[in-house]
Amino acid sequence: MANGKRGRPKKDPFDLLTAEFKDAVAGENAEQINLRIAEIAKAEFTNIELMKADPDLQAAKAEVKTCSQQYRDNSKTNGQKIAFCRQVLGDQGKDNTGGQGLAADLVQAFTGGTGTAE
Repeated sequence: MANGKRGRPKKDPFDLLTAEFKDAVAGENAEQINLRIAEIAKAEFTNIELMKADPDLQAAKAEVKTCSQQYRDNSKTNGQKIAFCRQVLGDQGKDNTGGQGLAADLVQAFTGGTGTAE
């Protein structure tokens, strides 16, 4: 908290890049950087195509989808229940200032509205 700010420090958005890559790009002109961007975009396209073609990965995705279906259905139902409750409160003229989504509702439910666990 040396800078007076609270919370987690911001993550470096380029933490996966090597110093060599950063230095190389910093030393290039706009045309060279644009060519590099095009090369990287092509490499990413290839990466995505390989991922789509990987039978093991596709089987694992299908397995996760099948195994998590009940939880996804429950989450969808819970979201609709909360939305319906808010609609009824609105119809009754009682403003439910929620509207922050399921995560905020969970915090409220588990902290009694204090933001800290009881």
